Formats: sequence, C-alpha cells, structure tokens
Amino acid sequence: MFKRYRMFWVLIGVLIVTSIISFTVQWDPVFRPKTEPTNPKTSVSIDSLTLSPEEGQALMVESVHMVTRTGGEVPLDGAAYISLIEELLVSEDQRSVEQTDLSSDYPYILIVRLKDEEPLLFRVGQSGVIYEHTLFMGEPARSLYQNLREVAARSFLDVLQAQSLTMEVRAEDIGEKKELSKGESKRLLERLQTAIVKEETKNVDQPSFPRFQIHLSSGNPVAEERIEVLDKTTIRFHYGAERMDYKVDAKLVTTLEEWLPTPSFNADDVRTLFTFQWVAKQRTDKEREAVKLGSTKEKDRLLRVLRKVEECRSNSSAQVSGQSPQITLYFQLAEQERPLHIFRDAFQYAGKSYQCSGLYREYASLD
Repeated sequence: MFKRYRMFWVLIGVLIVTSIISFTVQWDPVFRPKTEPTNPKTSVSIDSLTLSPEEGQALMVESVHMVTRTGGEVPLDGAAYISLIEELLVSEDQRSVEQTDLSSDYPYILIVRLKDEEPLLFRVGQSGVIYEHTLFMGEPARSLYQNLREVAARSFLDVLQAQSLTMEVRAEDIGEKKELSKGESKRLLERLQTAIVKEETKNVDQPSFPRFQIHLSSGNPVAEERIEVLDKTTIRFHYGAERMDYKVDAKLVTTLEEWLPTPSFNADDVRTLFTFQWVAKQRTDKEREAVKLGSTKEKDRLLRVLRKVEECRSNSSAQVSGQSPQITLYFQLAEQERPLHIFRDAFQYAGKSYQCSGLYREYASLD
C-alpha cells in the first residue's frame, strides 16, 4: 500500500514539473547570461544574451510592439516575434555599423519590453536589422522585415482614423489642388477604408494622368503621409522609404475627378496628349510601329516623356529647322492624330519648338 502511494506522489511531482516547463516555454522568454552586462539598465548586450534557460536566469518578455510613424504602437504576437529575434541574434551574418548609418532605409521600429529591464530596440529595413551598432542580415532579418512590412501596410488604415486629420487632394499634371472640408474628408475616408493590401508592389514608376495625390496631415510634420493614385483601382501609400500598394474601388478616382476635373485644353497644349487612346512611334528612316500600351514599361516611358515635355514648355524656343527628329510619337486623340517630334535636346509640337535638355536621352534610357 505504501509503495502505491509513493508511486502516486512521484507521478504528481512529474506532472507539476512538466506543467512548469510548459508554462515557461509558452511564455517564450529571452534568457539572461550568468555574466551581467556592464550597464544592464542602458542596454542588454546581444553578444552576451543566452537563449538557453539552463545557462542563465530568464528575462521575462512583457510585450512586443511595432512603433508607427505617428508615434503609436501596434501590439504584436510576442511568442512569434521573440522566436524570430532568437534566430536573428545567433545569426553569423552580421557586421558592425556606425550610428550614422541609421536612416529611412530602416523605417520599422520593433520594441521588446522586458520585466525589470530597459526595452530592446530594433530598427528593421530591407537591408537588415540594426540593434545598437550591429547590423544583422540573412534569412531571419528578411523574415522580420517582411512581417513588419505587412503590419505597417495594415496600419495605414489606422492612420486614417487619426484625430484632427486634414486632407488635401492634388492633380499634379494640371496644377490643381483642393483642401477638403470635414464632410469631404469623411467621404474620402470611407472610400480609402475599403482598401485591400496587395501582396506585391506594382512595378509602376509613373502614375496615370492627372497624377492624383492625397496628402494626409495630423499636425505632426514627421507623420505626414502621401498617397499616390497609380490607376483607377490601385493606390500607393508611402511609408518612409517603403512603398505599399492597395486595391481600391474605382469610385475613389471618380470622386477625385469630381473635385478636380480635367479642364479643356487648347489644341496646342501638350497636356492634351495625356488623354491618348493609342500611340505609334517612328524613328528616322524606319516604319511606324504601334506602342504596346499594355506594357507597364512603355506606358511609364510615355508618361515620363510627356511630363518632361510639359516642364520644358516654358523654356526658350529651339531652332530645329533642317534637323531630323530622333523619334516621332503619334498620339491618337478621339478623331485626331497629333505628332510629337523629339530631338536630342528639344521637341516640336503643334508647330512650336522648345529647348528640352536630355529629352531624347531620357526616352532612350528606358529601352
């Protein structure tokens, strides 16, 4: 009988110890080494962190957050992120960096709060993860970057909820802008809040005409945000050096067009070419060929050239008589075809020629 009771209490003891170990693993602590840091209240040295509970006392993790550009904090899944950080800290793919290396290339800030210790601060970017004077690279750093990038992409919608948010819409190609009233801002926010994050950033360099932009400000210059409208169903949110694309309802662009309508331009105004339906190109002594407007690269090239031409429209007139253009672009607008002759450093449109340094070089650089 005594032996049975003894065996019973041994089993109970094993279960208790197992439960304690299980609780410790689920809490997912970072462990303190036996050798104390020289200044534990200022920082915790990555080099001396021990990740095994057998080698030191556990440093309990209280919370893990990402700090947003507006100064707010987004709570994260502590266990998952501590696991990534543990992999990061033992990575051999690292090097020392100067404090001056910190820039917008590391836009995401990850803060790990510890019990009875100063928090750990990590700056995360596409190039790696910086802690104090060490840059960590490799797969753990890339995973951490991708995770925080997704968090930041979702936090864009939270920025739209900021109090005292002022909104201004602009149409850069026609030089128009409008500061929205509270009612108009509310209407635009309703459109933006249905945005869905796209997994991949579109390879688009030039937004569609008239290059709508939405500027958001909450009174903090550091936290001012800019949204570009790439096309009727895609917007791009700029987060420091990062770019994130979202799918939106076409009603967003319809609303912007209502507030900033495109005016009727004179026939000799080069801005009429932005409304092209199709385009053909012809180089000297060669036949015409259609421009593939389904190609993002070709469409970007046309928009870039037209915007440079528009910038040069106020320049001095150019003497191009007797010269052959490097290339001629034929823009089809409704029932009319309008040629734009591009020379090395000039252009001719509607019978007028203007100086435009490097115009053809910029066009050809996109080949």
